[in-house]
Amino acid sequence: MFDLDGKSFLTIVNESSTPLKVSFEKWSTIPSLEFEKVDTVIARSSSIDLNMDNKATDYIYLSLNGKKYDFFLVPHAVDTILYSGDDLEFSGDFAAVNRFLLQKSNDGLGFWDETRKRAEANHLSEGFHGVIETNDSITAVLKDYLYSYKGNLPKWFVSRETNRLDYKNEGSKLNSFAYRRTMLKKSDTIPAGYHEKILSTISLENEEFIGEQEYMRFLHEYLNFLDHDNPEGKFVKGEIPLSIYRAKKVEANLSGKVKDAFLANQITQIIKVARDEYDVSVLKNFQDEDFKSYVENYYAKGNILPPGSDMPYFFLSDLEGKEVEPTDFRGNVLLINFWADWCGPCIVEFPYENKLVEKYQDSPVKIINIAIESKDEKWRLLIEKHGLTTINLFANEVWTNKIKKDYKIAGVPHSVVVDYQGRIVQNNSPTARMGVEKIIDQLLEKMEVEDTNINSAVN
Repeated sequence: MFDLDGKSFLTIVNESSTPLKVSFEKWSTIPSLEFEKVDTVIARSSSIDLNMDNKATDYIYLSLNGKKYDFFLVPHAVDTILYSGDDLEFSGDFAAVNRFLLQKSNDGLGFWDETRKRAEANHLSEGFHGVIETNDSITAVLKDYLYSYKGNLPKWFVSRETNRLDYKNEGSKLNSFAYRRTMLKKSDTIPAGYHEKILSTISLENEEFIGEQEYMRFLHEYLNFLDHDNPEGKFVKGEIPLSIYRAKKVEANLSGKVKDAFLANQITQIIKVARDEYDVSVLKNFQDEDFKSYVENYYAKGNILPPGSDMPYFFLSDLEGKEVEPTDFRGNVLLINFWADWCGPCIVEFPYENKLVEKYQDSPVKIINIAIESKDEKWRLLIEKHGLTTINLFANEVWTNKIKKDYKIAGVPHSVVVDYQGRIVQNNSPTARMGVEKIIDQLLEKMEVEDTNINSAVN
């Protein structure tokens, strides 16, 4: 059911006497970390038609006037939701499936209820055995509900939903292990041969589930779990590009179309959040030409702020309340670091950024730190606490939203190098800790050559 060009069509009809507020996010696995967002109001006796990118069987989790509903999607399907105020009715290709999901949600077993219960297992279980038991119990309840449903469900859906629940169950347990270890500092003991046991109960490579959220999540969690048994094989930034590391890891554990699909998921994620870690040679790892072309085109289309484009505008306050804009720095090479007060890796960068300030104090270089998603008071406290000597600017909520869009910031820390003419050299560049000074030094050499040429021409 996977289709790189897939679309799903959904009409929502408001048959009630009052406006209907509709909101949901439709997330994608290929490309990774992208979503379509709907947040609108449908007037009474009106409707909207939604044409959504949808490459695989999927669920969306709708909010209609604040109440949560699960909805099933398949590429090229056409469905309709009729909202009357008291209840929902469905028509279209998967009306029977969506009636089942409605009853399941009404009985307290919808997506959000399930998610909450699995999350509680992370925090309340005494050990990993407790996590396993709780997740298995949740899955058993959901399967029993599926099998005992009195409505007319297609047999293929019952079979598919059974497999999906198994993938979600195993993915949730593996995620719990990582979460409890890193976030809760738990020292859980893993049962001997645990990952072999997983593979004895479900199929690692299942082409029918390519692109499906829970299956792709399971693959992600499973490959990460293997690192627990092989700590020497973990990624070390700077040794090889992250894209090449991920490709080797995927190649070692998956094959065929599943391998190419999951590799497309991983590489589009890297392009999205760590563009400088993409290496074009990773394309050699694809056997499927469609996935290869998709990743290649995704990288080309995502080249927002290409080298040579003008630096996007901002108008921000410094520590003294002075308003600052990009033209104030014209004639200087700029390293702009975007950070947030909740971001630990951002704060790790501070000493390295201070070293760059010291190194370039007599050069036409400015190191600028811009706080986004931060509170003014905490911004000031962190600057004072860590002795941050960069040019420090603060972005309020309005400017934060604009800056994140203009600079295509998907995560922090996010660094940008700008030349002395205010043109982008590299967006999402290496950070101070990861050797950005090499780029700065090259720009200073280029400036010196250009100045020499200008002086020679004048004389």
